[in-house]
Amino acid sequence: MSVQRIPVADAAAWRAASAGLPADVYHDPAYIAAAALGQRVELVVATSGGDRLAVPLVIRPVPEWLGEAACDAESPYGYAAPLVTGNGLALWPELSSALAADGIVNVFLRGHPGLDLALPEGAWRQAPHATAAIPLADGEPFAGARCANQRSQMNRGEKQGFRAEVQCPAGDLTEFRAIYDATMDRLEAGAAYRFSDAYYAALNGLGEAMALVTVRDPAGQAAAAALFFAGPVWAHYHLSGRADGAAGNVAGNLLFPAAAAWAAGKGCRFLHLGGGTTAAPDDSLLAYKKRIGRLDTAFPAGGVLCDPVRHATLVERWRHRTGKPGSWFQTYRQQ
Repeated sequence: MSVQRIPVADAAAWRAASAGLPADVYHDPAYIAAAALGQRVELVVATSGGDRLAVPLVIRPVPEWLGEAACDAESPYGYAAPLVTGNGLALWPELSSALAADGIVNVFLRGHPGLDLALPEGAWRQAPHATAAIPLADGEPFAGARCANQRSQMNRGEKQGFRAEVQCPAGDLTEFRAIYDATMDRLEAGAAYRFSDAYYAALNGLGEAMALVTVRDPAGQAAAAALFFAGPVWAHYHLSGRADGAAGNVAGNLLFPAAAAWAAGKGCRFLHLGGGTTAAPDDSLLAYKKRIGRLDTAFPAGGVLCDPVRHATLVERWRHRTGKPGSWFQTYRQQ
């Protein structure tokens, strides 16, 4: 049995270690390099014969005030779930021990809507987060009563002369970024929704796995634009923006039939739209996505303790200082 640690900068080794595993585009080092810019990121791979367990991790020092020279880890933002082949699930004890020896007390793991979350017995599990998706395999992505509004908006936009175009690879993102940034300004979005030049440059490393969809008005001006990713089975809606006053949501709704056709052409069976800005079942963004996608999906999350004693020490110090019980897996990071 061996445990290998591959930095995200070594993209060739990362992809080689992922070969034969049910990896999605969110496991690609080009995406992960963008999502975790400037952070320590590794693919940790435990192997025993034909069994493998591969876990992408962002490794972070715990807050200094806790007085512990330790780290914890989490999945990169998105759906980079742990990957297993064969009896790889049984390799968690060895992988956890290797991380604990490096001072990593625990790992928080995000799942994928199309994969079981590969956690060991006794791991902490969070309630799944609701998301929505567009099924592509039947050739009728917007069929059914739930998508009636989507179909109406699509028809309305086409009658008004709006047209969608797909660019893959995405290439120059200048026009997209202007629309996206203006949208975030209009929505007064926080820093988590703002992205740097380096982020977009890293994303372009996805090449043919990323498309730019732009909806243009009758005069040829960009009215809405979005970035979509494609993996072997699942495609994903990533970022989008709409020009101010661009015919309400009509322009935005026209993004999705174009993206669905592109994803289906890539062989994808689903176009995942993601969830809301919160985990609440009545989240308004989730409701909007459910009106577009007729398939209810979800992604799980969970946590594994690598060093239970040090983890308990960190949690107890946080509780003593704050006077609160805490509810997160990594409680000492709770605000």
